[in-house]
Amino acid sequence: MDRALVGYRVAIIGDLHIAPWQSTRALARSVDAINASQPDLVALVGDYGYSVDHVQPLSRAMYRAIMPRVLRELARLRAPDGVCAVLGNHDLDAGGDFVQHGMLGIGVTVLRNAQQDIHRNGAL
Repeated sequence: MDRALVGYRVAIIGDLHIAPWQSTRALARSVDAINASQPDLVALVGDYGYSVDHVQPLSRAMYRAIMPRVLRELARLRAPDGVCAVLGNHDLDAGGDFVQHGMLGIGVTVLRNAQQDIHRNGAL
């Protein structure tokens, strides 16, 4: 590893699986804790809402109900190198384009078959 990247901090959060009938208070506390730790980058690793296996219409309805509240909390994440996300299998089952659009709307870089290079003091 390049010395310029020693001490680089990445906060990772995922597998939230929040259903429409659940509170987002635990997510809000997690966002507060992540911000307090002052990470260089935040990585969101998928499965933000609750879905039902093989019942896409119901999964999509539940995602449409919960994602505005989830996105409101995730929009508070702060890191100098930003916030990036991938979509999990539940996100894709419930409508990956819908989830991606919401993430892009709050300034999150969504990586779908892509990568994000990190540059720090001349290091990659």
